[in-house]
Amino acid sequence: HNREVDSSNLSVATSIGSSVAAGGRAGPAPAGSLRSEAYMASDKRVHVTLECQECRRRNYITTKSKANTRERIELKKFCRWCRSHVNHKETR
Repeated sequence: HNREVDSSNLSVATSIGSSVAAGGRAGPAPAGSLRSEAYMASDKRVHVTLECQECRRRNYITTKSKANTRERIELKKFCRWCRSHVNHKETR
C-alpha cells in the first residue's frame, strides 16, 4: 500500500502520531487525574499483618478499614508451615 503523502499533511500526521505514541492519548493529561483521587480515597484503609496463632509466623499482609473495623481482625487462613487452616490474628 504505497500511497503518496502530501508534504503539508505529513507534519500534522507525525505530530498527532507522536503524541499518541508518547502518552497513549492525544492531548495533555487532565488536571485532577483519577489516579491521585483514588489514592486519596484509600487513606481510610490501613495495611495489617496477619500472624499464625500456632507457629507465630507472619504469613499474610492485607488491608482493613479503620472506620468500620476498630478492633483487631482474626481470619482463618492457610498456613504453609503448619500445612493446615489456622486462625491468623492481626499484629501491630
